[in-house]
Amino acid sequence: MRRCLITFIDPASALTAPLGPLPARPGTPLGRRPEFGAGLAQTLEAHGIGRRYSYPKPPKITAHVERFNRTLQESSVDYHEDPLFTGFGLFNQKLADWLVFDSTKRLHHRLGQQPPLRFLLPHHPECQR
Repeated sequence: MRRCLITFIDPASALTAPLGPLPARPGTPLGRRPEFGAGLAQTLEAHGIGRRYSYPKPPKITAHVERFNRTLQESSVDYHEDPLFTGFGLFNQKLADWLVFDSTKRLHHRLGQQPPLRFLLPHHPECQR
């Protein structure tokens, strides 16, 4: 049985989040892997989101996505595999907790040893409400 985790990362700010409610952005880029099958296509269609594929094997994009996937796998998924196969609720909560930690508390080297949210807020005062 294969499971597919859907998350997003903003490359500019390194902000990450689980993709619970899907973004209202048409043409969300997706990978070309077989995990993104009919179920995902139906979900995107139900939310009115167009499906747009990423370019095949662009080195910068591929490296960025693979690094994020590796960090997610090693920092969260590997520690919470049991709930992945017994009940999605607990697994999803653990994943969401890690993504909140990654965006609000974990220091990112490329952001000057700041969490992404702390880096992002001074540049977007409308988000400080």
